[in-house]
Amino acid sequence: MARLIVEAVSGEVQTEDIRNVLELFVSVSRADDGSPVTGLSWINFQICSSIGTTNDMKLSIKQEQNWDIQDVVPAGCYSIMLTYRYEQTYSPRNWRPGGFYVLGI
Repeated sequence: MARLIVEAVSGEVQTEDIRNVLELFVSVSRADDGSPVTGLSWINFQICSSIGTTNDMKLSIKQEQNWDIQDVVPAGCYSIMLTYRYEQTYSPRNWRPGGFYVLGI
């Protein structure tokens, strides 16, 4: 398999966060020519973390994004939602607004 470049950034917004959901925006491209990797699904992504077992985390892709609204070809950018499988409203394991989390994708 060819080497891939994966870049991610948090989608956290102070006023519009979804409770207990960590939203990430991930860009995937090929290292050899920089072309976008499109058509991926949640099964193509894995998470590792220093904050505990990732078996309790649930990853889903909200949608694949385009660079521009007028683009017809996806750009290899994905909006990913990360939640805990067993959500409890007041669990200390829930994502906290403004929290600092180290994740590998």
